[in-house]
Amino acid sequence: MSSPCLEKKCVRARSRGVGFQIVLSCDFRNPNIAKDSICRGKLLFKLSMVPRLKRIVEKSSLMVRGIDYTLLYSSHVLEVLYEYSSKLALIRDKLFKILLRLKESCNYCLARKPSQCAVLLVLNELREHVAPLNGLGLAYMDPLEFREHLKMLITRLKEFKEGANTICLRELSGLLNSSLKLINDTKLISLLRQRGDHGPEAYIRLLHPEKIRRRSKPLRESPKSLYVKSDVLDHCEIPPYVVKIYSLSNSPEKMYEVKLDLPPYVNYLSNFLLAHLRSWKMLDEVLSVKMLREKVELLKGLFENVLGRFLRLPERELSNTSFYLACKALGVHKLMPFFLDENVDELYLDKPNTRVYLDHRDYGRCVSNVVLTNKDVNRFITHVKVESGLPLNYVNPSLKWNLELHNCTVRVSIDSPPLSFEGFSLDLRKVKHRLYTIIDLVRTNTLSLDEATFIIFHVLSRRNIIIAGEPNSGKTTLMNALDLCTPRLWRKVYVEDVVESYDQRMYGRHQMRLYVEPFETERKYRRKFIETIRLLHRTPDWVYMGELQTKEHFKAFFHALTAGLRGIQTCHAASIQNLIKRWVLHHDIPRENILELDLLIYMTRRYRGSKIIRRVESVWAIGSLPTANSKAIEVAGIPLTRLFKWHPDVDEHSQEIENLVMSPSIQKIMDLGLKKHEIERYLDEIRSFLSSYYSKNFKFEELLRDLDNLTTSFMERGLPC
Repeated sequence: MSSPCLEKKCVRARSRGVGFQIVLSCDFRNPNIAKDSICRGKLLFKLSMVPRLKRIVEKSSLMVRGIDYTLLYSSHVLEVLYEYSSKLALIRDKLFKILLRLKESCNYCLARKPSQCAVLLVLNELREHVAPLNGLGLAYMDPLEFREHLKMLITRLKEFKEGANTICLRELSGLLNSSLKLINDTKLISLLRQRGDHGPEAYIRLLHPEKIRRRSKPLRESPKSLYVKSDVLDHCEIPPYVVKIYSLSNSPEKMYEVKLDLPPYVNYLSNFLLAHLRSWKMLDEVLSVKMLREKVELLKGLFENVLGRFLRLPERELSNTSFYLACKALGVHKLMPFFLDENVDELYLDKPNTRVYLDHRDYGRCVSNVVLTNKDVNRFITHVKVESGLPLNYVNPSLKWNLELHNCTVRVSIDSPPLSFEGFSLDLRKVKHRLYTIIDLVRTNTLSLDEATFIIFHVLSRRNIIIAGEPNSGKTTLMNALDLCTPRLWRKVYVEDVVESYDQRMYGRHQMRLYVEPFETERKYRRKFIETIRLLHRTPDWVYMGELQTKEHFKAFFHALTAGLRGIQTCHAASIQNLIKRWVLHHDIPRENILELDLLIYMTRRYRGSKIIRRVESVWAIGSLPTANSKAIEVAGIPLTRLFKWHPDVDEHSQEIENLVMSPSIQKIMDLGLKKHEIERYLDEIRSFLSSYYSKNFKFEELLRDLDNLTTSFMERGLPC
């Protein structure tokens, strides 16, 4: 085997009943733990990382599988190898403890550069064989040679004279002598010494397979597999991970494959650091923090400090390693690549011990190679419960919360038994990882330039707008993009059960943000419908209601509407017609209240292959056209006029009435004193502004500044807002 084999993870420990099955496999050649030192080293290293094997090693098995045959070994061989590996694990832990302790207490190291200490150089030489940073050390590849190397180091150490480095000298001497005794007492070394052989012959006699099974066909992926990878579509680095996206030959979905892009030493470093985490004083500070984001940062800083004492790593590698170890310590390392990837919009887990699947911005629905166990899911849910303070139990089987991470906000939806009877299910949507402006939505054809112009004019005129649609159709994204278009001097009040709005106060905007408990919480002390009514005493210029879900939400909303509040909200609906029927027939909303609305925007999402596209399907005005040939329809006694429509066959938006100034919503604005030519001028200026940004690259701050200038000029000229 060649050096590239060092990077391949070809040894696995699989649980089989009461024991384990250790499998070393290679799809390119025939591995051999007796003749090949790299194969032997990788196996011994893996065994040193499986502490659970100690009690059940006699009930476990070892299999070495190649392209031509499979070698089956007796449990006795596995027991001999595991005993030696477990001793190496003890030596490794002792070595790390000494390295940490000496750098803090040795006067010689503190007064001089540690690289000048001859004793420390010997210590690092031992580390390169027991805990190497790259590849495999002598302790794993050739135990006999490692034993001779230990004896040589002990002899060399006797030549050192005690002085300022006395502490180091004694610590190292004790470590070397105890290490030699540990491996001398192992069955592996005893048997090899009894045979008297040296080199490869010693291992060939001892590590002989019990059975050999010949393969009639080469190894290949089973055609019955649910996910047969085909071409590589994309490859990206998301430190400390690497992601490859494959097409699947037997599915319209794509494969989102995550791999850790860190050297092999991270495995044993994580085991050592996590095992000794409780002995560090900083752990109490970490546990006292509620926010997951802050816990990750605190632990990352701790690990950087610890690793920097005895490992000479490049700054980037040290940072990536520390970040991964922090995530692993908190149990979120499997989910972190999805949170870090800006192209992942939403991810799902139907039940524990199944694959995570996701919605990707460019490739649509993808299935990943990440499987979350019960332990993984429980640890993540614990963080959510601690941070939110919300219950998740038999009475409250669902939980919804916004998890703030360093690069995004994740809207977490959890369902638990007895509701989700197969176990916990997760829906994790990244709601603020990308800031979409109205220009971005026009560019992606979510809505047309004319639609954006028309809707923004209604926003600036403080008209009441509801954005309806199916789940994950882009309602909140459109609402946030429109909210960014509001004048800077407005006082905006937000009422949300999951915070999905953007904080604009850093840009000089005025925002009062209220959090109410989610609909899923059984006992609520801050209810949305109560806070909606209380808005009347908070003097808002614009109200951002978030999602309206229940009858009481709509009752309170329409009550506030008739009292003069203006704003924008979202809700779920199968169509605008169904939404009107629900209000009238099921929620008992009076017809007169519904007529206070101005615009209804319906959004939809469709699959194009496995990719999801989101579009404004239609824009409706409440009321009918003041002409004889009005195209208005009537739903449950409510007149509706469709102003814009999306045509999915050609992916284009069309204007449904000849003159938008004649629309019912514009007529309401004209009743406030605006003339037709003034409205047309406002619409032209907004359209011209959007067009100027459509074809150029811009910074968000630049767009916001120019929007502020535009809206300020409108208000100075008397736009009734």
